[in-house]
Amino acid sequence: MDNVNRLRPGLIAPRIVLDDPDGKKVDSYSFVGKTKLVVVFYKGQDEGDSSWLQELSKSRHKIELSSGLILAISTEAPRTMKEFGQKLGLNFPLLYDRRSETISAYGVLDTSSEKGEPHPAVFIVDRLGIVRYRKVCSDYDDRPSVDEIVSILEQLT
Repeated sequence: MDNVNRLRPGLIAPRIVLDDPDGKKVDSYSFVGKTKLVVVFYKGQDEGDSSWLQELSKSRHKIELSSGLILAISTEAPRTMKEFGQKLGLNFPLLYDRRSETISAYGVLDTSSEKGEPHPAVFIVDRLGIVRYRKVCSDYDDRPSVDEIVSILEQLT
C-alpha cells in the first residue's frame, strides 16, 4: 500500500497549512504547545467516510475534553467540501489539500488515485508536534473508534 510507513510515531509531524472551505487558513503550528491534534484523512463523500466523520462530529466533545482537536483533510473542492460538511452537520475543520502536498507529507497518498486522494488514515499528534499514533486504514471498518482515539489522547501529556 504505497508509502504508508513514511511517517511513524515518534517523528515530528509535518506542518499543515491548508484552507477550510471558506478560505480561512489553518496552520497546525498554531496549536503547538496548546492542544493535541487528531489528523484525519478521508477520500470523499462515500458512505464509509460520511458515517465515520459523523461519528467523530457527534463525539467531538469527548475528544475536546481530552485536549484534542480534529482536522479532516481531503482533496474535495472547497464548495463540495462545504456542502458535504453542512449536510452531515460536521463541527470541525475540513481542510482542502488541492495539490495533495500534506497528504504526501504524511505518507498516505493513494498513488492509484487520479485525483491525488489519500488512503483513509488517522494520526494523533501531541502538544509538541510529535506523531504519537498512526493508523492507515485498509477499509472503512478498520478505522479507530472514538473511544480508542480518546484513550490515546488521555495517555498523552
